[in-house]
Amino acid sequence: MLQVNRVIFLVLAVLLLFFLIYRLFEPFLLPLVVGALLAISTNAIKDKISQKIKNKTLITISMTLLLVALFFSPLLFFIAKIVEISKNINPDMMIDTYNNFIAIVKDISSTHNIFGDTLVQFFDTINIKELLTKSLRTGSVIGLSSIGFVFELGLIIVFYTIFVYSSQGLVYYLKSLLPITADEKQELFCGLSDTMGVVFYSILVTAVFQGFLFGVFVVNFGYDGVLMGVLYGFASLIPIVGGIIMWLPLVVIEASSGNWIVALYIAIYTIVVISIFADTILKPLIIKYINHNIVKKPTKINELVVFFSIVAGLGAFGFWGMILGPALVTIFLLILDIIKKRNQNIT
Repeated sequence: MLQVNRVIFLVLAVLLLFFLIYRLFEPFLLPLVVGALLAISTNAIKDKISQKIKNKTLITISMTLLLVALFFSPLLFFIAKIVEISKNINPDMMIDTYNNFIAIVKDISSTHNIFGDTLVQFFDTINIKELLTKSLRTGSVIGLSSIGFVFELGLIIVFYTIFVYSSQGLVYYLKSLLPITADEKQELFCGLSDTMGVVFYSILVTAVFQGFLFGVFVVNFGYDGVLMGVLYGFASLIPIVGGIIMWLPLVVIEASSGNWIVALYIAIYTIVVISIFADTILKPLIIKYINHNIVKKPTKINELVVFFSIVAGLGAFGFWGMILGPALVTIFLLILDIIKKRNQNIT
């Protein structure tokens, strides 16, 4: 009876302390988890650097600088440019541009009967002033929230640095806490590391590739290819709207200026080549290639599962969902695989 009471006391104490620690670190929980997952994602790069650099401090500094250069610097550039663009928007000019665009659509529709009445009626239902007001208000919110986002990025970098420096000790400690066999622990940690590596590399490659496709195309029409490419690459990671926030304004501007052919080229190229081909068809192939050729050990999880977990994560958790989604799915599937193997051994 005394032994049972001790167990109950320990369980209740652990649950209470877990809850209190959760409340204590709640504001830092997301950066901490993302930092840990990024450290897991870049573990293969760390192993390659470790072959040439033996000092743990230099390895950690190199990894942190590499992550900032590849991921965080372009992201901060994207945020700064979006805030700058939203501040410099002239509402009256945007309304005039939109009205000119609608007038051209109605004129073509009435003259050649190309679009029919449905499209014209659709534009008539849009209150451009109200829509623009909401958009500018959203831009202001982005401007204000970007300060918190930058602070969050700083915390992620700090946690990432800590996890990279202490990775061996932390992994050993976490393994000691899990009530599973040594082989199952190895399978769980290696599976998570390999999958997160595939996710991280595929996100970078896809963003760079889509940004490259967009930048190379729009530079032919007088736009800054590098700026538009970087902005489109990170815009493509935004849930739901994605790259549309980059190409649709260009289409409206060109169409309202009378450059209908240019507007049509930009719209068709972005939808067909980037959204359909590069993002929907090519992205799973990129994930498959990275899985079998880049990471140390190919993950057993299907490439389409990884792809849809990235998409689902973006929709469920926002920007950092592209990291959290695959991690949750991977851990769940690996645990199911462990249970399956145990059941097979029993039978």
